[in-house]
Amino acid sequence: MITQVQEFLDQLSVVQDATLEFLKRKGDLLGKSDTKGLTEIADEEQAVMDRLHGVFDQRYQILQQAKEADLPSDTLESLAARLDKETPGHALEERCRDTIRKSRLLQHQSLANWVLAQRTAIHLSQLLEIIGTKGKPSPTYNRHQQSYTGSIVDLGG
Repeated sequence: MITQVQEFLDQLSVVQDATLEFLKRKGDLLGKSDTKGLTEIADEEQAVMDRLHGVFDQRYQILQQAKEADLPSDTLESLAARLDKETPGHALEERCRDTIRKSRLLQHQSLANWVLAQRTAIHLSQLLEIIGTKGKPSPTYNRHQQSYTGSIVDLGG
């Protein structure tokens, strides 16, 4: 079981590093509004997701085996702590904590990318509203202010 957990943590670390690198690149593309670049990395994004799903499946299998062996099976960290107590010198629990820290970093990067995507969507929505109204504010929201005439984009009408 120790070898399985060690191999899993090794694999997880590689997948986390690759995922973090991908998320940073995606964040750069989002920040630049590079739709072509975002389209080009779609297959890579799917490959990253597939790797993450594989890691989750492997984690589930390890925890199921731990449960069958009457070992802690609620979290990988509790299993690692138990294995460290039974066979010292592997530092499995500390390696689990490292993967948890990396997971938090991945969550932060994912959130930052989400915020970038949302801000872009809001910006595009506002631009569409300006184009759709030819730059004229709606009277419902602007009863006592100066009315604008014309359009930012000549729509021919």
